[in-house]
Amino acid sequence: MPAVVVGGEGVGVGVTGGGVVGTGVSNVANKPSPSDLDVAQSQPDEPESRIRALEHEISGLKATVAELQQLIAGTDRRRQIEKALTDHHALDLETATLLTEAAMNGPGTPDAATAVRELRKRKPFLFNTTSARGSAMSGAVTESDGGMGRAADEARASGDRAALLRYLKMRRGA
Repeated sequence: MPAVVVGGEGVGVGVTGGGVVGTGVSNVANKPSPSDLDVAQSQPDEPESRIRALEHEISGLKATVAELQQLIAGTDRRRQIEKALTDHHALDLETATLLTEAAMNGPGTPDAATAVRELRKRKPFLFNTTSARGSAMSGAVTESDGGMGRAADEARASGDRAALLRYLKMRRGA
Protein backbone atom coordinates (compact mmCIF):
# COMPACT_ATOMS: atom_id res chain seq x y z
CA MET A 1 0.00 0.00 0.00
CA PRO A 2 1.39 3.44 -0.88
CA ALA A 3 2.40 5.67 1.98
CA VAL A 4 1.23 9.24 2.19
CA VAL A 5 4.04 11.72 2.71
CA VAL A 6 3.31 15.02 4.33
CA GLY A 7 6.45 17.09 4.34
CA GLY A 8 7.61 20.27 5.81
CA GLU A 9 9.15 23.12 3.89
CA GLY A 10 10.19 22.32 0.32
CA VAL A 11 8.48 18.94 0.38
CA GLY A 12 5.14 18.37 -1.31
CA VAL A 13 2.29 16.12 -0.34
CA GLY A 14 1.87 12.94 -2.38
CA VAL A 15 2.02 9.19 -2.56
CA THR A 16 5.38 7.46 -2.61
CA GLY A 17 6.08 4.59 -4.94
CA GLY A 18 3.89 6.03 -7.65
CA GLY A 19 4.41 8.12 -10.70
CA VAL A 20 5.06 7.26 -14.29
CA VAL A 21 7.95 4.82 -14.41
CA GLY A 22 10.87 5.87 -16.54
CA THR A 23 9.79 9.48 -16.89
CA GLY A 24 11.09 10.88 -13.64
CA VAL A 25 7.60 12.14 -12.86
CA SER A 26 6.18 11.20 -9.48
CA ASN A 27 3.10 11.93 -7.46
CA VAL A 28 5.14 14.02 -5.01
CA ALA A 29 5.19 17.64 -6.06
CA ASN A 30 8.85 18.58 -5.40
CA LYS A 31 10.85 15.36 -4.91
CA PRO A 32 10.95 12.23 -7.03
CA SER A 33 9.81 9.08 -5.28
CA PRO A 34 12.32 6.36 -4.35
CA SER A 35 10.95 4.08 -7.09
CA ASP A 36 11.64 6.78 -9.70
CA LEU A 37 15.21 7.13 -8.41
CA ASP A 38 15.72 3.36 -8.75
CA VAL A 39 14.50 3.45 -12.36
CA ALA A 40 16.71 6.41 -13.18
CA GLN A 41 19.77 4.65 -11.69
CA SER A 42 19.03 1.38 -13.53
CA GLN A 43 18.95 3.06 -16.94
CA PRO A 44 22.15 2.51 -18.93
CA ASP A 45 24.63 5.32 -19.00
CA GLU A 46 25.93 4.49 -22.46
CA PRO A 47 24.01 6.04 -25.37
CA GLU A 48 24.84 3.09 -27.63
CA SER A 49 23.15 0.60 -25.32
CA ARG A 50 20.14 2.92 -25.01
CA ILE A 51 19.98 3.13 -28.82
CA ARG A 52 20.12 -0.67 -29.10
CA ALA A 53 17.34 -1.02 -26.54
CA LEU A 54 15.18 1.48 -28.42
CA GLU A 55 15.88 -0.24 -31.75
CA HIS A 56 14.86 -3.56 -30.20
CA GLU A 57 11.66 -1.96 -28.90
CA ILE A 58 10.94 -0.46 -32.34
CA SER A 59 11.40 -3.83 -34.05
CA GLY A 60 8.98 -5.38 -31.54
CA LEU A 61 6.45 -2.64 -32.23
CA LYS A 62 6.85 -3.11 -36.00
CA ALA A 63 6.17 -6.83 -35.59
CA THR A 64 3.05 -6.05 -33.58
CA VAL A 65 1.84 -3.61 -36.24
CA ALA A 66 2.41 -6.22 -38.96
CA GLU A 67 0.42 -8.81 -36.97
CA LEU A 68 -2.44 -6.37 -36.46
CA GLN A 69 -2.48 -5.45 -40.15
CA GLN A 70 -2.72 -9.15 -41.06
CA LEU A 71 -5.54 -9.58 -38.56
CA ILE A 72 -7.43 -6.61 -40.03
CA ALA A 73 -6.92 -7.91 -43.58
CA GLY A 74 -8.20 -11.36 -42.55
CA THR A 75 -11.23 -9.86 -40.85
CA ASP A 76 -12.02 -7.69 -43.87
CA ARG A 77 -11.64 -10.67 -46.20
CA ARG A 78 -13.98 -12.78 -44.04
CA ARG A 79 -16.54 -9.93 -44.03
CA GLN A 80 -16.42 -9.76 -47.84
CA ILE A 81 -16.87 -13.54 -48.10
CA GLU A 82 -19.82 -13.55 -45.70
CA LYS A 83 -21.46 -10.65 -47.55
CA ALA A 84 -21.08 -12.45 -50.89
CA LEU A 85 -22.47 -15.67 -49.38
CA THR A 86 -25.41 -13.80 -47.89
CA ASP A 87 -26.11 -12.12 -51.23
CA HIS A 88 -26.15 -15.57 -52.88
CA HIS A 89 -28.46 -17.00 -50.15
CA ALA A 90 -26.08 -19.54 -48.61
CA LEU A 91 -27.87 -22.01 -46.35
CA ASP A 92 -24.86 -23.06 -44.26
CA LEU A 93 -22.80 -19.92 -43.87
CA GLU A 94 -20.00 -21.52 -41.84
CA THR A 95 -19.34 -24.37 -44.27
CA ALA A 96 -19.64 -22.13 -47.29
CA THR A 97 -17.24 -19.62 -45.69
CA LEU A 98 -14.61 -22.30 -45.08
CA LEU A 99 -14.91 -23.61 -48.65
CA THR A 100 -14.74 -20.10 -50.09
CA GLU A 101 -11.65 -19.26 -48.03
CA ALA A 102 -9.99 -22.46 -49.26
CA ALA A 103 -10.82 -21.53 -52.86
CA MET A 104 -9.42 -18.03 -52.36
CA ASN A 105 -6.16 -19.42 -50.95
CA GLY A 106 -5.62 -21.51 -54.07
CA PRO A 107 -3.99 -20.50 -57.32
CA GLY A 108 -5.26 -17.36 -59.00
CA THR A 109 -6.78 -16.03 -55.75
CA PRO A 110 -10.18 -14.87 -57.05
CA ASP A 111 -12.13 -12.18 -55.24
CA ALA A 112 -14.88 -13.16 -52.81
CA ALA A 113 -17.79 -12.74 -55.25
CA THR A 114 -16.10 -14.86 -57.94
CA ALA A 115 -15.18 -17.56 -55.43
CA VAL A 116 -18.78 -17.70 -54.17
CA ARG A 117 -20.16 -17.96 -57.73
CA GLU A 118 -17.78 -20.84 -58.43
CA LEU A 119 -18.75 -22.51 -55.15
CA ARG A 120 -22.42 -22.17 -56.04
CA LYS A 121 -21.77 -23.93 -59.36
CA ARG A 122 -19.77 -26.74 -57.71
CA LYS A 123 -21.94 -27.23 -54.61
CA PRO A 124 -25.46 -25.92 -55.23
CA PHE A 125 -26.82 -27.74 -52.18
CA LEU A 126 -25.17 -25.10 -49.98
CA PHE A 127 -27.39 -22.39 -51.43
CA ASN A 128 -31.11 -21.71 -51.47
CA THR A 129 -32.32 -22.29 -55.02
CA THR A 130 -36.02 -21.44 -54.60
CA SER A 131 -37.26 -18.12 -55.82
CA ALA A 132 -38.37 -15.39 -53.47
CA ARG A 133 -42.11 -15.90 -53.99
CA GLY A 134 -44.60 -15.17 -51.29
CA SER A 135 -45.77 -18.09 -49.19
CA ALA A 136 -49.27 -18.98 -48.12
CA MET A 137 -48.65 -16.98 -44.97
CA SER A 138 -47.14 -14.03 -46.80
CA GLY A 139 -48.00 -10.65 -45.33
CA ALA A 140 -47.83 -8.82 -48.66
CA VAL A 141 -50.95 -8.67 -50.81
CA THR A 142 -50.68 -7.85 -54.49
CA GLU A 143 -52.79 -5.25 -56.25
CA SER A 144 -54.39 -7.88 -58.52
CA ASP A 145 -56.37 -9.19 -55.55
CA GLY A 146 -58.88 -6.37 -55.91
CA GLY A 147 -61.40 -6.49 -53.06
CA MET A 148 -59.29 -8.86 -51.06
CA GLY A 149 -56.43 -6.33 -51.10
CA ARG A 150 -58.71 -3.60 -49.77
CA ALA A 151 -60.01 -5.97 -47.08
CA ALA A 152 -56.44 -6.82 -46.09
CA ASP A 153 -55.50 -3.13 -45.90
CA GLU A 154 -58.57 -2.37 -43.80
CA ALA A 155 -57.86 -5.27 -41.41
CA ARG A 156 -54.22 -4.25 -41.10
CA ALA A 157 -54.97 -0.56 -40.57
CA SER A 158 -57.87 -0.90 -38.15
CA GLY A 159 -56.84 -3.97 -36.19
CA ASP A 160 -60.55 -4.79 -35.99
CA ARG A 161 -61.29 -8.52 -35.55
CA ALA A 162 -64.34 -8.36 -37.74
CA ALA A 163 -62.31 -6.84 -40.58
CA LEU A 164 -59.66 -9.52 -40.16
CA LEU A 165 -62.30 -12.27 -40.20
CA ARG A 166 -63.84 -10.77 -43.35
CA TYR A 167 -60.42 -10.77 -45.04
CA LEU A 168 -59.68 -14.36 -43.99
CA LYS A 169 -63.06 -15.54 -45.33
CA MET A 170 -62.36 -13.83 -48.64
CA ARG A 171 -58.94 -15.40 -48.78
CA ARG A 172 -60.25 -18.87 -48.02
CA GLY A 173 -62.85 -18.54 -50.77
CA ALA A 174 -60.29 -17.30 -53.29
